[in-house]
Amino acid sequence: MLQNLVDIAAGERHSLGLRSDGIHAGIERTRDEPKSAIADYNSKRAALPRIIVPSNRKLLTATLRLHAILPRSCANGPGIRTVIWLQGCQRNCAGCFNPATHPLDTGFLISLRLLWQRIKPYEVEGVTISGGEPLLQMVPLVEFLHRIKSESALSVILYTGYTIEEVKQMNLGDELLSLVDVLIDGPYDCTRPAKDGIRGSDNQRIHFLSGTYNERDFATAERQEIIIQPDGTLVRTGVWTTNLSESDVPSLIS
Repeated sequence: MLQNLVDIAAGERHSLGLRSDGIHAGIERTRDEPKSAIADYNSKRAALPRIIVPSNRKLLTATLRLHAILPRSCANGPGIRTVIWLQGCQRNCAGCFNPATHPLDTGFLISLRLLWQRIKPYEVEGVTISGGEPLLQMVPLVEFLHRIKSESALSVILYTGYTIEEVKQMNLGDELLSLVDVLIDGPYDCTRPAKDGIRGSDNQRIHFLSGTYNERDFATAERQEIIIQPDGTLVRTGVWTTNLSESDVPSLIS
């Protein structure tokens, strides 16, 4: 059973059992993303400067590089939420539960339009965005958050290893914060594990940036969950500060 377990933790992220192509039966991936469209976009983008922030902020084509999508989760913030893990992180925090999210050139590309089409039908309270380090993809991330806020009433929770003070100094930082309901900031510190809430370590802070949630909502939020997929695959998600043994599984899913 354990070899089929996929860990997707919010505070300390860890993945097991992925095939060489990065796709696991227990995680919803965008298999229908047209490869020809991605190749065409990448070939055009190769001739452009590496970082582009258009003045009119209207991107005709934009993509995000993702690690995984979980359609429905109860352990990544209040209510039932769709969770999106962005690919890429350069921090290499000791004890990170998901080193598979670190490489900048793995995962999969998906257009913002197709990503929104994929998550829009889910009947959830909001979207939680984690990583990896989401802010390494600041421009398309801000564009995607604009789409969420303009076309739905979904709340947004965002994890980042940067502090909110650092985010405010970034290009587009203030705009990003205006589109986020809750920011959980700071790098993961394995020597200071948090024992409640959805923080990975107690140096991380929860910033309530709108009136959508308050401390009580997060104090009662589920911390861990194991989801049994229709094919029998187990998906572990939430905040885990210890490794899971096979003997632990029955008590967590009973």
